Amino acid sequence: MDRAGRRRKRYSLKERILIIFTVIIAACAVCMTVIAQHTISRFINSNVENAYQDMASSILNGCESVMDNLELLSQQLGFGVVTSEKLLDAVNQELPAYDRVELQKQLQEDVRVLSFTNSNVGLVIYDDGEEVLFDNYPVTDLKDLTQPSPLLYQSKEISCYGPRKSLTAFIGEDVLMLRRRISGPADAPLYLTIETNFNTLKRIFPEENPLIFTDREGVITYSSDPQLAKAGGRWENSASYKAFPIASDRGFSLIVLVDLNEIKGAQRQAYLMLLVVLGVFAAVLAVLAWLLWRTVYKPLRLFDEQLDGFLMEDGQQKAKVSTGMEEYDRLLERMGEMKGQIREMIAEIISHEEDKNRMQLEKLRYQINPHFLMNTLNTVHWMAVINSEQEIDRVIQALNRLLLYNLDKDGDNTDIERELSAIGEYMLLQKVRYDFTYRVSRRPEGAVFHYATPKFILQPIIENSLSHGYRENMHIEITVEDQEDMVCIRIEDDGVGIPEDKLASLDVRIASICEDAAHYEANAMGIGLEYVIQSLTAFYEKRGKKAGFELMTGKNGGTAVHMRIPKIDSGYDPDNLMQTAGRLPENPCGQEK
Repeated sequence: MDRAGRRRKRYSLKERILIIFTVIIAACAVCMTVIAQHTISRFINSNVENAYQDMASSILNGCESVMDNLELLSQQLGFGVVTSEKLLDAVNQELPAYDRVELQKQLQEDVRVLSFTNSNVGLVIYDDGEEVLFDNYPVTDLKDLTQPSPLLYQSKEISCYGPRKSLTAFIGEDVLMLRRRISGPADAPLYLTIETNFNTLKRIFPEENPLIFTDREGVITYSSDPQLAKAGGRWENSASYKAFPIASDRGFSLIVLVDLNEIKGAQRQAYLMLLVVLGVFAAVLAVLAWLLWRTVYKPLRLFDEQLDGFLMEDGQQKAKVSTGMEEYDRLLERMGEMKGQIREMIAEIISHEEDKNRMQLEKLRYQINPHFLMNTLNTVHWMAVINSEQEIDRVIQALNRLLLYNLDKDGDNTDIERELSAIGEYMLLQKVRYDFTYRVSRRPEGAVFHYATPKFILQPIIENSLSHGYRENMHIEITVEDQEDMVCIRIEDDGVGIPEDKLASLDVRIASICEDAAHYEANAMGIGLEYVIQSLTAFYEKRGKKAGFELMTGKNGGTAVHMRIPKIDSGYDPDNLMQTAGRLPENPCGQEK
């Protein structure tokens, strides 16, 4: 057995690495040649064509989305906020001139509000088929309004035209136009016409590729390049362009024309890119082989020499385990000696890290889609504005700003000004539920405090005041004072207060947290108060500073909290509204002065 073992060659790690990577590089070169001859051409051609077909689908989806928006807006402008009765009253010559002017102003405001929420809307016209009753831009050609063309599709009382030139000289680009009958008898109908904005189609249509629109019968209604195809005719295949057609559920079709030279260029580019990738892959494998030898083989030898020193101190020997590789065999011999020590070290490190990271700062943050939530709140805001619900609008905007502050991307850090602004919005929301007043004072008056602080150090204090110390007509006073290198924040209420025995117990626990926050028993004094104290302690100790926190009985029998915060520049731009989220005024509306 010994002679057989000696006859069997034992390869070192360096030799095995070189062999493996040489085989891989050779195999890749062979596979590249075979695959290129059989499948790469078909694969690349398919990918190029799919890319252009996807582009056509994207353009069609963009147009249909704009049409959906126009149809929805026509429903609101014809049967929702604006009705035919309002429109007829606004142009009724029998009404006094003052009443007509006021009705026209209201009609203009309603159209402006609805158009403001849809960036795709440009021209809006009301007419009776013979003359314009209302428009937000002057119409250049009345006949073109009453007899528009070309018709793209028609559904019941809705007709869509274009792409075509706008009815007004203020919009010189191609637009889509929707015309809809909104009411009126057969002999005196009323019509609503809406056009897209000047840059709506420019954003959707590519500049480098000609586009053709055809109706249900296949007749061309629009061509971005009249030399290739003229409106009124039919598309015929070209020797210079390849067509990528796609049909809409509304009956019309879109054709994207791509220059064949462009397709061939894309194919050549794809081939070149593939060859480059394969070449880079082969080069990377070769470099990896060399780096692996440099970073693994040689360090292993050095590590082996270091382990010899450990064996000289502890002469215990373990049973030999062979892997067939000389370097790893020698390492395994030493690993047995180190195993016990490593386990002790790991246990000590885990214990230390568990103690250090024991407290997890708990926050009421739900995983929601901020974009969807903000849009929904903005929609509710505009609904409240339209219906003159000022109180609902004020509460919705306060909730919107508070959620923006909670869900921003700045992590757990903020500055005092933003924290004051957020607590102002929070107390505004709480006033819906509780009957209390509050005031924020600055000393000196008008001072601005852009100093770094953890988030949510004020809200838990106010929440405790309202949840545990609330009484009717309670008043909460927040005072922020500049004291040399510190900022003092005092929060005091005249609520029911805290019993003296419980206050003494809380003082002991607060001192315990401030002295050793890492080893303090979690939730021993409530999540909110514990979070504030530990956040202040951890935040400023990390920066070589020390914050102060005191809980005491207020002057009027309620509860008072004093916080001393070191001055550290927050780095926020005070002119950036998204960072400051609006500064809390000294005496907000509805607060006690």
